Amino acid sequence: PAAARGRGGEAVASSYDDIIGQGDQLLDKGANERALRVYERALALRPDGPEALTGIGYVFLDRNRPGTAVQFFSRASASAAFAPAIYGLAQAYLAAGDPGRAKQSYERYIALFPDGSDAPSAERQLQNLVGGARGSGLSVPSSILQESGGGETGQQSSGGESGR
Repeated sequence: PAAARGRGGEAVASSYDDIIGQGDQLLDKGANERALRVYERALALRPDGPEALTGIGYVFLDRNRPGTAVQFFSRASASAAFAPAIYGLAQAYLAAGDPGRAKQSYERYIALFPDGSDAPSAERQLQNLVGGARGSGLSVPSSILQESGGGETGQQSSGGESGR
């Protein structure tokens, strides 16, 4: 059967994962409005879906609305440690001018996902914020750590510094 087509001529995805993939592609292309609509469709299927919430967070971060982005990233990582959301939260706090919370979020990301795709970027950001994160004896308070469930849950790998 032929795939349904959206207004822009792109195939309309029907499963949650396919919709997220479509939203991620649009976001990577800078099509924020279209990406937002796609992520909202995903939320209709899975209201607490961390991938959709994280995608919306990145839309708002790209729109220079870090306060709104913080809300979505926080929701995305509220029930489980979701790597892209934790990294996005750190980026949003940094963009909002809150280096203390950004530092805590970068530390949490590194503690939970030391081999994550955004770990090198998180380390660099921490070095910029505190002048040498790991090598300086900086410790991560246990209150920052949560059960991660193992692995880098839902880590998306499109590369770059954005964590998307």
